[in-house]
Amino acid sequence: MNFRIIIAFLLLSLFQSAIAQNTPEPVRIEIESNAEVIQLIPCGETGALVFYETINQPDPQNTTWFFIFYNNKLEPVWSREIPVITNALYQDKFIQDENIFIAFQQINRKKTAEYNFQVISLNVSNADMSSVNTEVPDKAELIRFTITGEKLIAGFNLNNDQAFLLNKDLITGEEIRTDFSDRPSFIKDVKSIPDLNRIMVSLNIYISRRESTTYLNTYDFSGNLVHSLPLTPSQPTEKLLNAQLHFLEADNLYVLGSYNNLNGKTARAEDTYQSELSEGFFIAKVSGNEQKFLRTHSLASFENITRILNNQQLASAGNTLKKQAKKGKEQSLNYDFLIHDLIVHNNEFILLADAYYPEYRQISSLSYDFYGRPMPYYYTIFDGYRYFNAFVVGFDKEGNLLWSNGMKIWDIQSMQLSRKTAFHIDGSDMVLFYNHNGQIVSKMFNGIHDIGGTENTKIATSFPDDLQIEASQGMVSHWYDNYFLASGYQTLQNSKSASKNRRTIFYMNKIIFD
Repeated sequence: MNFRIIIAFLLLSLFQSAIAQNTPEPVRIEIESNAEVIQLIPCGETGALVFYETINQPDPQNTTWFFIFYNNKLEPVWSREIPVITNALYQDKFIQDENIFIAFQQINRKKTAEYNFQVISLNVSNADMSSVNTEVPDKAELIRFTITGEKLIAGFNLNNDQAFLLNKDLITGEEIRTDFSDRPSFIKDVKSIPDLNRIMVSLNIYISRRESTTYLNTYDFSGNLVHSLPLTPSQPTEKLLNAQLHFLEADNLYVLGSYNNLNGKTARAEDTYQSELSEGFFIAKVSGNEQKFLRTHSLASFENITRILNNQQLASAGNTLKKQAKKGKEQSLNYDFLIHDLIVHNNEFILLADAYYPEYRQISSLSYDFYGRPMPYYYTIFDGYRYFNAFVVGFDKEGNLLWSNGMKIWDIQSMQLSRKTAFHIDGSDMVLFYNHNGQIVSKMFNGIHDIGGTENTKIATSFPDDLQIEASQGMVSHWYDNYFLASGYQTLQNSKSASKNRRTIFYMNKIIFD
């Protein structure tokens, strides 16, 4: 197995307005990378798990994946090879105490395959492993899964617009599948309530292509519907697009997400059931199976929206708002969002979202008819997702907007959707940042007020004479406390070391905000 680990070091510290590299014990890991797609799961203060698929196949049904666990100093603790169903992709993870549950799903399933969905459990302290396998419909999309006691609870959306909930007993193997409606339905979130032996699902059910309602459905562990609550905005045209569930207590639920004003209106050509542009954020409170409030806040109403948007989007937004004003329409800005997990801090709810749009390019070519005459034709190809902004907002527990802020995202394009930004709070100051082209790009602010400008800090490499040739797929994610992990791929050149003249690696850098 072509696998090499190089221990090196980096630590970044944030002081008021800059990230400084002035600590005697920086921490960094480099893993030699050829064609592997390397996955990283931060596991809190215990450490971090790295894994990737190898070319080895112990049998026709399985392919070997290599797993290695690092402590919080990025020192390797253990490694092992684990068989995973062939042609599987890593989908999601769930962390419970010392156990990491990792979900894999098979693509291009073979007819001989007995199952196509697998959840592997790994104990981080001793590397003990167990696995549970099952069969789900081909092209089912895993939205979220959780482990409660000895139950695996997983929500899936299907390409025929029929979502379902899978409840599998990890001891007996018994499975219960719950379908929601004969109408198009899409799961948005799944949460278990262990104290009540209940499962809650937020889902959108479409009455027509133009109109949908978001429901909060509660089930027992046998799949029986216990209660169903439709979330009702104040305006009938407001459509809730996401619904992230957050329990402060078992009977005190907050729901947050994005929305638009298209319910019952003619859908735009680019909209589908699964993807619609958002014009702002909402927050709702549910207590005792009763909706207490639901409040929406549009991007156009943010008093600092012109400082948040990048120049290209600002020009486009200005033209859009002018046209809407001329036609006497309610002004709105509409974007695609990737919503992050909710942050609760000092009785505030903080919601972070990455804004993006799909990008296409047109290709022209020539063909010739029967008589040899040239016939030009054109077609478009998908070029990836272009990220352009991050928005972050703070709500109080009554759903009022306390502040809004954000930062511009420059020149990030990806073929896969993933959350690119991260967020940290230090007292009353906040920092929003992302990893791009071997640098941490950061912006500090206090609520609506910016503190300085955007800063770029180079991620230090293993050797002082390293020269970065290329960087890609930069990510940053919260690890534990005020520590984060920056990761990605780099091609580095070092003329001072013949053995390391040019190397392509996957890196992990430990960063601290202090």
